[in-house]
Amino acid sequence: MTIRNVTEGDVLGLTMALQTATDALKRLVDTIDATGGVVRFPDGFYAPVGDLDWIDLADAYLAACAALGQRPKIRKLKQGECL
Repeated sequence: MTIRNVTEGDVLGLTMALQTATDALKRLVDTIDATGGVVRFPDGFYAPVGDLDWIDLADAYLAACAALGQRPKIRKLKQGECL
């Protein structure tokens, strides 16, 4: 295995990639927040308020919030309550 020195270009490339990923996470969070955040059902599942069938998107939203250190917008749905 060859080990090489890290160049300034390597650092710049990684910094740009990290910023791009962070921007994408922020856009995801902002979009879900703009539509009301997510709802937590009594059974523990989460779904975006804008599409109650898309639980995978709620999981991605919660993971993005955690990665950004941002508090998710969560509405708790009580048993028998409808949106």
